[in-house]
Amino acid sequence: MKKLFIVTAIAMLFGTATWAQTSQDALRYSRLTFGGTARSTAMAGAFGALGADFSTLSTNPAGIGVYNKSIVSFTPSLYTGKTESTFLGETSSDNKYNFNFGNAGFVLVSPTKDGSIFKNFQFGFGVNRTNNFNNRIITEGYNSSSSIRTTWTDFANADGSLNPFDTELAVNSGVIFYDSTSMRYLNDVSRVGLDEGSVYQRKNVYTDGSMNEVVFSAGTNINDMLYVGATIGLPTINYYSHSIFTEVDINDSIPYFNGLEYEETLRTDGSGFNFKLGFILKPVYWLRIGGAVHTPTFFTTMDDEWSSSMTSSFDDNQNEIQDGEAYSPEGYYSYEMETPMRLIGSVAVIIGKYGLVSADYEYADYSSAKFRSDEDDFYTVNKTISNSYTAGHNLRIGTEWLFGQVRVRGGYALYSSPYQSDVNTGGVSEAYTFGLGVRDQHFFADLGFVYSQMEQDYYIYSSEYVSPATNKYISNQVLLTLGFRF
Repeated sequence: MKKLFIVTAIAMLFGTATWAQTSQDALRYSRLTFGGTARSTAMAGAFGALGADFSTLSTNPAGIGVYNKSIVSFTPSLYTGKTESTFLGETSSDNKYNFNFGNAGFVLVSPTKDGSIFKNFQFGFGVNRTNNFNNRIITEGYNSSSSIRTTWTDFANADGSLNPFDTELAVNSGVIFYDSTSMRYLNDVSRVGLDEGSVYQRKNVYTDGSMNEVVFSAGTNINDMLYVGATIGLPTINYYSHSIFTEVDINDSIPYFNGLEYEETLRTDGSGFNFKLGFILKPVYWLRIGGAVHTPTFFTTMDDEWSSSMTSSFDDNQNEIQDGEAYSPEGYYSYEMETPMRLIGSVAVIIGKYGLVSADYEYADYSSAKFRSDEDDFYTVNKTISNSYTAGHNLRIGTEWLFGQVRVRGGYALYSSPYQSDVNTGGVSEAYTFGLGVRDQHFFADLGFVYSQMEQDYYIYSSEYVSPATNKYISNQVLLTLGFRF
């Protein structure tokens, strides 16, 4: 039974999507990246035991309790995503640029009366970016062992009915047809009893969008020893994907068939809520210990819209087969989604007036993500999620050193693979970070740079029919935070 779910998982994760809600969607919205301010980013997000940085309102909200002055800050950012894809011995690459804001918000500090163990109270409001979906992928190569036409032929015969987003398009565009003699669906190769031949295949994928979290946070400083805080998070999702799959008989090795183009679009919008609680303990001057718990995020409103189309062309001398084109209806579905809870443990060592070293450990069980709907129990896809993914163990390490008013920062982050080993051999993500900052009594400016990379298997259509490509995802991000104290 588990093997069946693993095969289904691979197809849903990396194959051609014929409906919108898949295990891949759950992982996309569960695996967050560190973001927010340039200072935090330059230290790889290892700020859980330090605080006094706006990004901590989305990680360890106790960080708000460390503020002793009110601040306002915003962070413009330039991001570029690049993918190098190797498929059947050929390597292709493409990239995409994106300008965005890593964060914007303010924190208000209210001092208390002298003699109180509560030194001050803080309230914060703003938005932090938690994910960036901007990318372009080109995967291409010459395939002599399989064709996407066989996938649609087998699906049509197995299902007993046509799917309006793929197999029905294949029939209406002439790519596959129903044979009344055998009472089965065939394609133009099976018509004459030949092998698939050698076809050139290319898949272009364009994605954009982001995840952002609006935060309402409050905290307090208890006797300059214990800092506590809480956040109500209101995350939003905006995701768009447009893919074009092309298959061409470039060597004219297949009778009748010349080429096809299959196009898919998906747009997802969602909103939800979560709660975060955290503490930072300062037992001695040089040591900080932090911890935070995030409830699961409950996306109570998720809306998917998707559509697909197909065009085909055939050899000019075969008049019985006409070039065709077909369009699907507009698919639309509303549902709910739950992403994993998170546990974060942090420690920081203060090295006098010279600098500090900080580390965060984050735990998130990606297999616990779920879809829900009044119209569908999502049993199959939720079972696929639980059998395909595993717990993530994420480590972030950062350091900061002071040279007068100038601060130099660096960091490293390691995110373990979210996949079970028999689903995908890749998925480990690494990030290297660096940054500079200047601060005075009323103003601060920080510059951060992040280089991250991840490699994983990628299937241009169903994994039962095609070998995987190896995709290496590379991103570079530059952030500038400007802030004012008052």
